Amino acid sequence: GRLGPGCPSPWSPPSDIAGLATDGLGPFGTLGIVLGILLTTQVLTEIVTNNAAAAVVAPIALLSAQSVGLDPRVMAVGVAVTASCSFLTPIGYQTNAMVYGPGGYRFADFVRVGGVISVVVLATTTTMVVLLG
Repeated sequence: GRLGPGCPSPWSPPSDIAGLATDGLGPFGTLGIVLGILLTTQVLTEIVTNNAAAAVVAPIALLSAQSVGLDPRVMAVGVAVTASCSFLTPIGYQTNAMVYGPGGYRFADFVRVGGVISVVVLATTTTMVVLLG
């Protein structure tokens, strides 16, 4: 499957949420907005599938990128990368769940190791989106 290339209307809920995101994170500049969007994606991908996280956040991210002068394509790639990096929980991705029981891992093992990896991915992706956007 793939995400449709739709553009929400200016009066849609994604544009309302994007407006709140840029207004709320605006004082932190472009870096704050990108970090907020990608952090939201990262948290969401631990709860639902990566495709669902990207589908929910992408319209908001694209509108937010346009409002601060970033290339929306770069922001879309950042959302896709972040949504695909589910390391914090054993329920975030199928392979995490597959190794959870047979490997003898505990939930805390995923949080401890995955937390470090997630911070590195978030920092790297945020930096690249800001620099390339």
